Amino acid sequence: MGEPYREPAAIALDEKLLDDYVGVYRIDDKTTRTVTREGTRLFTQRSGGPKSEAFAVSQTEFFYKGSFTRFRFERDASGKVTRMVVRTSDGKEEGAPKTDQPPPAALVEVKVDPAILATYVGDYELTPTFVLTITLEDGRLMTQATGQPKVEIFAKSETEFFLKVVDAQITFVRGSDGKVEKLVLHQGGRDVDARKR
Repeated sequence: MGEPYREPAAIALDEKLLDDYVGVYRIDDKTTRTVTREGTRLFTQRSGGPKSEAFAVSQTEFFYKGSFTRFRFERDASGKVTRMVVRTSDGKEEGAPKTDQPPPAALVEVKVDPAILATYVGDYELTPTFVLTITLEDGRLMTQATGQPKVEIFAKSETEFFLKVVDAQITFVRGSDGKVEKLVLHQGGRDVDARKR
């Protein structure tokens, strides 16, 4: 229509109310959406996706800045939160029942010898046209997928790493000769092998 879009005005909600929404919501057999709270801020993260801050427009309805996606929480007759309903920009709604599963614990970063990190540097082929490039920069291990920005990966063990920008993890695998031969990308309920070139 040629008119500027104005985002809704966000309101602050009590931490106790936000705690009602914290949990894991089941979308399908392999996919969940996790809701967490940090102080008075609410965040959601779909399996394999980025963590996004949500802003309240009412006690039950939320939006993401820069997005037309909206969602709301529903309660049963006793007042217990039972599901989350997401409405996308095309008007479609996706309901996800709340599970009894607690949100996963935050991953803890550990220190790894830079000499070990250096053995992971290289190109790993997920498909002939999609490659993960691993580099070591100032003691930090970085990954860059074809056509995507470079991001840091964090060690949870000598061979297992996690990303903070999206819900994904990487495991490096060594062959019988001790050399790194591949990595396994764990994302969105899938485990995908990528051979080192």
